[in-house]
Amino acid sequence: MRTTARMAVFSPFILFIAAAVAGAEPLTLDGALAIARERAPAIVAERLRLEEARAQAASRNRFATSNPELEASMGWRESDGTTTHDQDWEIALSQSFSDLVRGPARSEVALARFDADSRSLDDATRAVLLEVAAACVERIAILRQSALAADSLDVASRTREAAERRFAAGDVAQLDVNVARMLYARAAAELATAEARLAESRARLGSLLGLEPGEPLEIVADLSLPDVVSDADLTALVAARPDVRRLDAQMATTRAELRLASWGRALEWGLVAAVAEEEGDRITTAGIRFALPLADRGQFERS
Repeated sequence: MRTTARMAVFSPFILFIAAAVAGAEPLTLDGALAIARERAPAIVAERLRLEEARAQAASRNRFATSNPELEASMGWRESDGTTTHDQDWEIALSQSFSDLVRGPARSEVALARFDADSRSLDDATRAVLLEVAAACVERIAILRQSALAADSLDVASRTREAAERRFAAGDVAQLDVNVARMLYARAAAELATAEARLAESRARLGSLLGLEPGEPLEIVADLSLPDVVSDADLTALVAARPDVRRLDAQMATTRAELRLASWGRALEWGLVAAVAEEEGDRITTAGIRFALPLADRGQFERS
């Protein structure tokens, strides 16, 4: 038992030496978190989505308008069933200016969505780092359990060998040998279980960190508990949590979308200029047009 206790205490140092001999630099908890920030698939995916949102927000022009519309028509005049050679034609150019009103609201929505996506990135980073930290601590615990299981197997093996020698000398009964063998089998099973959990923890941690299957991974960490924070500091930390700030950003996005939708109830208006020729006379007209908000009252306005 004293040997087992010593192995449990010095197992992190043994792992450090083994990693150095294998050519792999031991990874501390802070190092694992740094790798996760750069290579974790969940964080990389959120970062790419944030870049997409940034590009969409940058492409929004507060004063952008819709494309002008050009209409042209031409025909022949008929009188008493006979077609004359007079050709009537009309060319009209119209431009809607409703987007000048909705443009600022759309820009506000785009910026609010970008802010929400940035908060989502912070929240995803927090969740991944928490999971990575838990996986690192779990792997250290499994490593220590594996070292203890190996020590137990060594003790059980020597106990079994001693029992077999004493049975051959006639000092103990067959029952004692069977008990020693049973203890050895149990210790071997515990070691196999610990090794399986060790491989599982390595695969889980490597997946979280975005490591390749062949990349070395050796963790050396301190399992000491963090310092206890005061109630005032805890309140400030809760207010600064990325998930809380993400919810605030989502609420701001919803309010911006509601303001954008409210502009859909306003009249859409635009200017129209036309040039026509009828019976040889040139006609030039200018006017204003309105679209009445009867069917679409802003409920389809999303961007």
